[in-house]
Amino acid sequence: MADYRPEVVAPHKLKKDPSNGDGLLLQMVRNPDILATIATRPDRPFSVGFAAETEHLLDYAARKLKDKNLDLIVANDVANPSIGFNSEENACSVIDRALHATLFAQTSKAKIARQLVTFIADRMNQV
Repeated sequence: MADYRPEVVAPHKLKKDPSNGDGLLLQMVRNPDILATIATRPDRPFSVGFAAETEHLLDYAARKLKDKNLDLIVANDVANPSIGFNSEENACSVIDRALHATLFAQTSKAKIARQLVTFIADRMNQV
């Protein structure tokens, strides 16, 4: 889920309007943080978050882990053009509650996904 959504949803397609020039202004509002809400419940499940960051990757991810009361967080460096959004490959680090980071080296996104599922399942079984 995205962090923000449009404040107003148009009931129909927005047509080009010459009076707006080449731009369109969308007012955005913050979405509820579903993961943080679930992670604060007394019967909460094992909770894993994702942090897509452009700077201070491990610091920001560790802060998010603590702020949201997560068991693990997967930190992705989205500023690196060789991995992430416009690439067939990725690399990431998984941080646990003890702030220990486990690095997953650059490889295909499919392989990273399999590695993460195995890693998270192993951690869930330790709880």
